[in-house]
Amino acid sequence: MEEPAEFSDLIDVCRVLIWNKGKSLFNNEWDQKGWASVEYWTQKSEAAGWDGISCYAAQPILSALLPALIRKLRSLRATVLTGKYFWSQQNASYLALVYETSLPTTEDQETLIDWGCYFDQRATVVTGTGAYFAQQARTPPAKAKKKGAPHEY
Repeated sequence: MEEPAEFSDLIDVCRVLIWNKGKSLFNNEWDQKGWASVEYWTQKSEAAGWDGISCYAAQPILSALLPALIRKLRSLRATVLTGKYFWSQQNASYLALVYETSLPTTEDQETLIDWGCYFDQRATVVTGTGAYFAQQARTPPAKAKKKGAPHEY
């Protein structure tokens, strides 16, 4: 059975973004070795009597990967927004997209389920605010005054 593209895409994204944390998210030695392989999870699910990756079989996988992925995405988002002046010059559309993309504020299971169920309703900021943010970010940051510098009168 072919696995859902979304599951494969999620594993691919996790393989890239949380490559250094993936192993530590699982207790089972085999899960630690195969966490980034769709084929591994498919075989494990089939060995448990499922016909490929089912919603039930995916729950423990998603419970481990999603919180770590959300933490990483929030960290990357903060990095991009901190460098807003750079990104406004290099790729304002990317900066606008990052600004407008909604992420959950916590990684607990209830929040993630709620975020997933109501994503379309809560996911986007008012359209255009990202473009406005990117435009405003083009103003160079103010230079900090050096300590001990003489004051101008």
